[in-house]
Amino acid sequence: MSRAESWEEAYLAVSVALGEPREVTLARLSDREARSVATLARTLEASTKVARAQALASALAEVARDVVAMGLR
Repeated sequence: MSRAESWEEAYLAVSVALGEPREVTLARLSDREARSVATLARTLEASTKVARAQALASALAEVARDVVAMGLR
């Protein structure tokens, strides 16, 4: 993944974007993996829709950049 994004962050962002409940996705991660996405997970449960949307868009932008960089279009 680019920048500081981990596969765990990408997994959480894509899962949430596809409609998987955040709690279900987090439950599929180990404790260590879940801790590594704690900041993103907390932001995705923020009280404002704007904060949630910005966090998700930022994480998904990283995933999109990585896909383009790999030539997977």
